[in-house]
Amino acid sequence: MMKFSLFIVLKILNGVNPADWDYHNLGEWPRVCQTGHSQSPIDIKKWGMKKEFTQMIHYHNFERSHSATISNTGHTVEVRFTDQNRYPLIIKNGILPGEYVLDNIHFHWGSEHTFNNKRYAFETHLVHYLRQAGSLARALQMENGVVVLAVLSEIHHRDTTQGFIEIANSVANVARRLEQPISLGSTICPDDFLPKYNRDFFLYRGSLTTPNCTEGVHWLVYEQPLNIRNSELDSLTKIYDKNSNEITQSYRPIQNLNGRTVRYICEI
Repeated sequence: MMKFSLFIVLKILNGVNPADWDYHNLGEWPRVCQTGHSQSPIDIKKWGMKKEFTQMIHYHNFERSHSATISNTGHTVEVRFTDQNRYPLIIKNGILPGEYVLDNIHFHWGSEHTFNNKRYAFETHLVHYLRQAGSLARALQMENGVVVLAVLSEIHHRDTTQGFIEIANSVANVARRLEQPISLGSTICPDDFLPKYNRDFFLYRGSLTTPNCTEGVHWLVYEQPLNIRNSELDSLTKIYDKNSNEITQSYRPIQNLNGRTVRYICEI
């Protein structure tokens, strides 16, 4: 139901079907994607930034293992958790202006954000909506409605996160089945998709990185990357679009900062 609600609100706002886009024809994306002044992703200049110290964000139930579904949206692999009525996944406190519910986790290859013009192999987005909004569709219309946690990943020949392994093992089952979620073969832990030891992050106001490119999104881009092995990366990204073409890359080009402030947040 939530997915259909999001579809409807995007169609109303743009007059287009959100599914009718790809990464090869960026000029055909909705107008705000071309003219917006607070678009994402951005390049983050890490050198010389002044640190701001704040209280820690609380990740409620992220350390638990949860049942979930996986689907091929036609643009990426998406994970949704199915036991949130019992174990709601919420981020709160720290620098956040409210309590936010995890809506979905999805992925981009290569990374969308870059550090000092360096693009990483992979990027994970944990998309959250303001709890009082009740849904992502409603939250997209609110001033502080949406928070996205972004975690970049680099290739490592040995180490990888367990969450990547579990998802990679199931992607083949949805690779050619668009918008047909299936249950993961095992439970997964949302905490697997966040840095283990250093959760300092860069904070800025931006937009969705896919049509309709809605602005007003709070982005938290974590400084420490995760590791992912080539084997998991290859399996996790082998999906096909509505025209049966393999999706070989799924990132939007870097957008102009246009005078926005990027803050370097260190938790204590």
